[in-house]
Amino acid sequence: MAGATLDAKGWHLSTEGIEQCVGDNARKDEKIIDVAKDTDFKEIGRKWLPEDVSKVSCEYVEGPGVLQIQKIRNVAAPKDNEESQGAPRLLKLTLTDGHLNCNGVETEKLDKVNVPPGTKVLLKGTVAVEHGILLLNNKNCHLIGGRVEKMAENWELKKMLSKQSKLRGVTEGGPPPFVPFGHKIQQVKPATQKDNFKSLATKKEEKKEEGEFEQQRQATIAEALQAKEEKTKTFGGGQKQVNF
Repeated sequence: MAGATLDAKGWHLSTEGIEQCVGDNARKDEKIIDVAKDTDFKEIGRKWLPEDVSKVSCEYVEGPGVLQIQKIRNVAAPKDNEESQGAPRLLKLTLTDGHLNCNGVETEKLDKVNVPPGTKVLLKGTVAVEHGILLLNNKNCHLIGGRVEKMAENWELKKMLSKQSKLRGVTEGGPPPFVPFGHKIQQVKPATQKDNFKSLATKKEEKKEEGEFEQQRQATIAEALQAKEEKTKTFGGGQKQVNF
């Protein structure tokens, strides 16, 4: 049975998930696993994590079991600059079996975990759980790989937009980006001479427009005063005025 042998290897897939991974391929574990690596566990996974995995009552998770990375964050670094080399590293991984989510933290520096969501990891042996957090190390957590295109592309797009936002903040007068000690600060390119000429030309045009507006305003005021004088008549020897 494919399901039993897959379970023994840590791949807890639903019956429908196995059928989806088989497709036109032969029902071989290697072929199924290759497809499962690149497929979202929410589509093919079977629930195998303990119901209380995120609660204080859970003391351990028994492997082998493959989980999918949903998110990785360095909780020891500022949220706006998690890739800072100056800050210490403490990675928090949000994992799922496709039905239940759980969080884990590295108790030692995990190897090769700068990966997008959708990547698969294998939990081996008995993984201790403290206060609803899995304690991960290189012995009980092994990176398998895989790439779920939709999740990976979204992650890559967010990283690109984040970098562009930081660069835009510097050019528009925002705070400078964090630069680790010993690294050079990239200077923001100053305005070119051409830009300065353009700015001066713009100011001259604005002054010209202001002068024309002032002339029109003065002419309008003069016309209004003249019209008012024409409508004013004098009675009683010039001692009383009546306005129409």
